[in-house]
Amino acid sequence: MKYFYRGIDRRVNTRLEFSHKIIILNHETVSNNISYSGAYCEVKTDDVDLFAPGKQITFEIVGSACTSTRLPGKIVRVIGRGVIMRADEIESVAYDNEKRAKKLGIALKLLKGLKVVPDSCNYQ
Repeated sequence: MKYFYRGIDRRVNTRLEFSHKIIILNHETVSNNISYSGAYCEVKTDDVDLFAPGKQITFEIVGSACTSTRLPGKIVRVIGRGVIMRADEIESVAYDNEKRAKKLGIALKLLKGLKVVPDSCNYQ
């Protein structure tokens, strides 16, 4: 989805449609897209206030650094600080004997550069 204003794409950085594991506020999910300045993912939670826009958080991205099918994949963990820019309710989801959780679309803006976690690189 592109955000246009009068026919002009307002995004500063190009989104890459990468699916990497993201750990955000103790919720493990998968990214929908990632850019130089942030990421977008969907989380299921029963505590919507935890993901309030404007909240600064620490998050972790786990991904493969493999660039070729001939080379073994390297798993890399990076940590960053960000701010939740948007938390859109996508749907309500049932779990555990009819309890309800909300599925939120989270837009995360990167505040500083990402830091590779030492000794996190290993071969699969």
